[in-house]
Amino acid sequence: MNFPWQQKLSIDEARALAQQICTERGWFFNEPIRISIGLLSWTITTNAMARGANAQIQVSRFDKKVVRAVFLPR
Repeated sequence: MNFPWQQKLSIDEARALAQQICTERGWFFNEPIRISIGLLSWTITTNAMARGANAQIQVSRFDKKVVRAVFLPR
């Protein structure tokens, strides 16, 4: 039996999904990126060392759905 909490999203899958979301929405996916793990989700921030032009994507670790996706122009 598979329980939802057993289907974890890997860090590589989270990064790939964030890159796909950025491409679909026409946002920049600039390095360096910062990936933070939470209890229920991964948060991927692009262009992490700069202020502005950052995409921030939050992805559920269990069902692989995008919880939140925002672009921070400045």
